[in-house]
Amino acid sequence: MIIDLKKETQEVREWFRDAQAATGLSGRALVIGAIMDFRQKAKERTLQPRKKNPEPRKPAA
Repeated sequence: MIIDLKKETQEVREWFRDAQAATGLSGRALVIGAIMDFRQKAKERTLQPRKKNPEPRKPAA
């Protein structure tokens, strides 16, 4: 996967540079980590049980 950061916004480029400098990771590792984080958060949201209504619904009058 090739990412052309020249086309992205200035904010994204700055975050990318700061993250590379702070972590020492390659650009590819940062992108893969971000994708894995997004995937995990999406998975957690879908696994949360839905709240059930303890009271039965009243028929419409």
